[in-house]
Amino acid sequence: MNLNKLAIFTFVTMALSVTAAQAATGDGTITFSGKVIDAPCGIATESASQSIDFGQISKSLLEKNGISQIKQIPIKLINCDLTKAGTGAGAATSYKGVKVTFNGNTVTGATSELATTGNTGTAIVISGSTGSLVKFNDTGSLQALGNNSNTLMYTTWAKKATNGTIAEGEFNATTNFTLAYE
Repeated sequence: MNLNKLAIFTFVTMALSVTAAQAATGDGTITFSGKVIDAPCGIATESASQSIDFGQISKSLLEKNGISQIKQIPIKLINCDLTKAGTGAGAATSYKGVKVTFNGNTVTGATSELATTGNTGTAIVISGSTGSLVKFNDTGSLQALGNNSNTLMYTTWAKKATNGTIAEGEFNATTNFTLAYE
């Protein structure tokens, strides 16, 4: 009889320790995603989807044609292989570079001003590496590339929209960019 009690005690103790061990475990999920593109360069994850926060901007500053803090927009191109298959005689050629197009709704009569939502009278502008303002919905000039990694640098800021009336409130704007390799 004592042997049975000892066996039952041992079984219960083992069962409780297995349950306790199971309670101390964890689990998780890993989701993998990506996109295959027909281009000589990939776009780094942090560049493919960016968010720029201008914070709180003084109404009086914007009314005096001031601008928000200037922010950087890097577009990092990775794993670039600029060699492309040759045509005709079969000789390989290389891509010379890339042209970037920023698309979005613009302020009426101002193709270099991205319209914002929120009725604040603001607009967003983007400047290229040469200092000239980007014209939205228009292909930019050819930018030279090298093999491996490249970073296309742009700057952006918020300002009073052409013919805009500055008002308090939140604003948003969205632009998409498209790369065309040549």
